[in-house]
Amino acid sequence: MFRYIIQKSLFVSFMLLVLIVKSGFAATWLDPSLRWKTIETPHFSIHYHEQIERIANRFAPVAEEVHQKLVPFMKYQSDIKIQVVLIDTVDYGNGYATVFPDPRVTLYLTDWSTNLNPSKYDQWLKFVFTHEYTHVLHLDMAEGLAALPRKIFGRIIVPNALSPSFMLEGVATYSETKNERWGRGDDPHWDMMMRMDVLENKIKTLDQASVDTVNWPDGHLRYIYGVEFLQYLSDTYGEERLIKFFHIFGNYVGTSGIDGAFYALYGKTLSGLWSDWLFYLHDKYERQKQGLGELTRPGLITGSGYHNLKPKWDKNSRLIYYQQQNADDYPGIRVVDPQTGEDKKIIEASVFAGNLSFDPNGQELLFIKSDNFDNYYTYSDICSLDLATKQLKQLTKGKRVTDADLAPDGKWIVFVENNLGTKTLKMITGGGVDEVVVLSPEAEVQYFSPRWTPDGTKFAVAKWTPGGQQKIYLVSPQTGIQRRLIEGDDSAESNPTFSPDGRYLFFDSDHSGIVNLYAYALDSKQLFQVTNVLGGAMMPDVSPDGKKLAYVSYSSNGYDLAVLAVEQTKWKEIVKEPGVIRSRAVPLLVPPKNYEVHDYNPLPGLLPKSWLPVSYTNENGSQSSVYLWGSDILGQHQYNLQYGYDFKANRPGYELLYTNNQFLPQLTLRLSETAAAYAWESATLWLRNTYGQVSVSLYDNRVFSEWDRQVVSVGYEQTNITNITSITAYTTKPSLGNINGAFVAWRYHNTRKYRKSISYEDGIDLTARVTSNSRSLGSDYAYTTYSANLASYFKMPGPHHVLTPTLYGFYSSGEQLAQSNFSWNSLPVRGYSGTSLQGNKGVSLITEYRFPIGYVERTVLYNSTFLDRIWGDVFVDVGGATFSPPGSLNLKRSYGAEFNMNTLLAGYFYLTSTIGYVNGVDAGGEEKFYFRFSM
Repeated sequence: MFRYIIQKSLFVSFMLLVLIVKSGFAATWLDPSLRWKTIETPHFSIHYHEQIERIANRFAPVAEEVHQKLVPFMKYQSDIKIQVVLIDTVDYGNGYATVFPDPRVTLYLTDWSTNLNPSKYDQWLKFVFTHEYTHVLHLDMAEGLAALPRKIFGRIIVPNALSPSFMLEGVATYSETKNERWGRGDDPHWDMMMRMDVLENKIKTLDQASVDTVNWPDGHLRYIYGVEFLQYLSDTYGEERLIKFFHIFGNYVGTSGIDGAFYALYGKTLSGLWSDWLFYLHDKYERQKQGLGELTRPGLITGSGYHNLKPKWDKNSRLIYYQQQNADDYPGIRVVDPQTGEDKKIIEASVFAGNLSFDPNGQELLFIKSDNFDNYYTYSDICSLDLATKQLKQLTKGKRVTDADLAPDGKWIVFVENNLGTKTLKMITGGGVDEVVVLSPEAEVQYFSPRWTPDGTKFAVAKWTPGGQQKIYLVSPQTGIQRRLIEGDDSAESNPTFSPDGRYLFFDSDHSGIVNLYAYALDSKQLFQVTNVLGGAMMPDVSPDGKKLAYVSYSSNGYDLAVLAVEQTKWKEIVKEPGVIRSRAVPLLVPPKNYEVHDYNPLPGLLPKSWLPVSYTNENGSQSSVYLWGSDILGQHQYNLQYGYDFKANRPGYELLYTNNQFLPQLTLRLSETAAAYAWESATLWLRNTYGQVSVSLYDNRVFSEWDRQVVSVGYEQTNITNITSITAYTTKPSLGNINGAFVAWRYHNTRKYRKSISYEDGIDLTARVTSNSRSLGSDYAYTTYSANLASYFKMPGPHHVLTPTLYGFYSSGEQLAQSNFSWNSLPVRGYSGTSLQGNKGVSLITEYRFPIGYVERTVLYNSTFLDRIWGDVFVDVGGATFSPPGSLNLKRSYGAEFNMNTLLAGYFYLTSTIGYVNGVDAGGEEKFYFRFSM
């Protein structure tokens, strides 16, 4: 049993290492010009860039406060300090945590509230830190049978990382709900998703909740189902038993598995408890449904689900513009005719839920688009689209505008500017100049969705304050005076908009426990409930003729647009009574304590916290080696090292990769000493390759569009080749000595893929490299190699069908070495052996037609193996290589088909299994079936 735990944990650890090597050594994620400092508290090292020092000082005692609450709650405390990074580089809210290679939490200052999901917490950083720190405490547990492997191998042993996804996110979401005044477990906007899955019989399977699904609610699934399921276990069996489960999980993960752990504590398997929970949910939501009375039936005008948001009528009350994000395509703005159902995309852009507005003539559409800014930042700005010419104009640049609205006369734009965790109201002229501040910045206050009154004298806006709730205010831009319209309970109010005559303010609220539309009479101060829905109704917009109300309707498919007639006689007046207001929590504005502050030091983070035994092969067989890796918390320095020693041969074998992201350009160093085997004159020839490379890379995270990237690398490399096997008996001698050269490489790609994709679906991926080996650089051989690869992706008529031609070519001029992989190569063409196509020049064209077959979404042992999706491809390969002039390439052709399955192993590592058939139709070709694995 002990051996199984080690084996399974080491397998997951190896998968994590593969991910680090493949993705962790990419371009730095942080601006190298930022200057970093560290606050040392008793339990945390908090790293921040100097621009946010004030916020970091206030956050430090709050982190300790959260620690004092969560440690007794989780009944666990880490034995080392937790590393925390605070950053303000994006205009969306996020946070994440890991315990590999050491416990660390990253928090973005921007809160994650949007017009779709309004603020429901006392303070953003405290709320998100509670969630992420719970992850750290949960994942860092290695008790019972897992304790000894942790002591031996270090923090690479993380048994709770093998939990189903709904458990991983469920415990953190449960904790945020339990330990904060608000959490997603108490939020009507999130309860809405669970309710509609149950009542519309769209419950996702235990397998899908354990890992993933392309179906709605997509990435939200693990949070919603997780917190609801754990809350049920806590209410039914007690919270103490729930917390105990996380401590004993490591005893069962390698033996009787998840079901064994559940049965030990609850006397039931996970599937049995899951069934009980679903029965409870059906009863709960059916009773809620019965109490709602007559329901508003949405007149849906879209049916795609996922995200169809922020409808806006055109000036003629005929068309509705809206923003869409789904699993099939790139986000964009669309326009739909409610009468005919005609629906088309007018622009692709990174948009989500910001306001849409028109100029006075209705010819230009104003919206918010996010994009890469200065290479390291993701900011949002105001853009306008000419609806006739489709010309896009960016009105602000790097302004961090999260919402905006153009005044009816077109003279002013009121907008929300995000900075240092605070959203401030400002105005600029319609052309994007002459900025003024409407309201003085208030620390950590958040504004959302400003909307002008029809006469352009005031605007309404949703406002959240620390320790409070999000409410609608009416603001005078001339005086800066703001007035809260509706007093009362803890409900969240969002998305204000006015009727054309200015008499009513429409908005959405969760006042009733379900998100509905409301209307507030500005003269009589009466409040009306406009809809009574089972799912949710939000983001209203009244047509200019005042007759129709467009809004977003929620179902188990996601968010769709609906239209409702404006009929005041059907509205229900709400008599405002004193609502239930939860006791206000202490906001973040606590006095900072005198903790030690010093300049950021990356060295402590570079010390290896774990290691793995691995092996390599040389002429004496398999050899043992040690794998070490490290990275400081900011990723300024990253390395991995595999080192072994063959005492029989009396020499080491090693591979070192080090990357420095402190500066621009990025610096990379590679060193290795390996043994390479060659089939040589009916025998095996072993050569010793000692390799070194140093390179610098300049990267651009935006070239022509928000989704393209490029990188240019320049470097020097040298290889020393010596023989291990005696070469005296060979007629043809291998090439030995030094190969020293300089290289330049370039890559540009703008490929895109989506949640339901089986492949990239559009764009190109172009790479090129030139390496010149010269005696002036100490090389024993002088030659130059050229290579280029162009992969293109074209959408085809079927859903997610893709045509992918890939053109590859190489050429080497100068001296030719005896062995391959230096001055000459073997060209891979399916249906021909590796030695069929060899030369110092070659070209190939591989054309594939890829198509989805199905989305399996089934697991083995809940999350150990997840069968994700099945897809096929048919292909035609053409290629040729030669040492002779290009005219003698002698092209080889083949065709075939493949059946592919994408599988997620242990929740972290994707593997593609392929069964294929190929027929090489020219001389030397073969017809065969084959099987392969690829990452």
